[in-house]
This record gives sequence, C-alpha cells and structure tokens, in this order.
Amino acid sequence: MYHKLRVADLNIAVEYKYETLLKQAAAYECEFDNADFSISMPESEVKRLQSENSHLSCNDCEYIFTGAAFYEEIINYNGMLLHSSAAVANGKAYLFTADSGTGKSTHTELWRKYLGEDKIKILNDDKPALRYTDGKLYAYG
Repeated sequence: MYHKLRVADLNIAVEYKYETLLKQAAAYECEFDNADFSISMPESEVKRLQSENSHLSCNDCEYIFTGAAFYEEIINYNGMLLHSSAAVANGKAYLFTADSGTGKSTHTELWRKYLGEDKIKILNDDKPALRYTDGKLYAYG
C-alpha cells in the first residue's frame, strides 16, 4: 500500500509497512492526485537486505532504503540533504554542519537557551532537506 506524503514541497508516494516509517511519516501524510515520484521496496528485498545484514532488523532495512531512495530522487528536484542541525530564527534557517559528535545539536540548543526558546525553533536536527526553487534556497524539516 502506498502512502501519500508531502516532503520538501514534493508529493511522494511511498510504500512502507514497518514501525519506524509508520510513526515518522504520519506527520507528512496528505492527499494529492499525482506524485512527483514514488519509492517502493518489495518485502522480498527487505528480507534479502536483512539476511545480508543480520545486525539490522527488517524495520531498519526499510528505513535505510527508503531514506537512501529519497536522497537520490530529491537531486532531480534541485534538492539535497545536508548532515546538519537546522534552527529557524526570524523566518530564516541557520544550518550548522560538521562531523558527527562535534556539537551541532549542542550549538543549536545553545541558540535556544540564550536567544529564547520562543525565538529559535529546531527545524531538523540531523539531515534537513534543501531545495533551490524560484531563485531561493529553502530548508525543510
């Protein structure tokens, strides 16, 4: 069964059934007639990947595959994902990128602490989507 999701201003039909995506994608569900693209991973492929990577569950395999498929497809829509922590202040997004474990999330939390939780909102704390549209760069949670 395909779920209709709106992510980064794109209509995406995604087939999934495991817990992680069922929970995380719920906030992005919407109605539309035509998808910009579709992502599907047959159950047989989930099980094959899981058997080749015994440290991962089927849930993990579906989540990783679906994310990778999204990363590859968003490029066709002037987009990309950036490993960063993104905060919004005064309608503008500020992204902090660095190696894992160097303090991106801490930096974002310090903005919230010192500038005010009411003034700084966390947009995404791992991999925000970025898209160049109509001459502007947009960041998405």
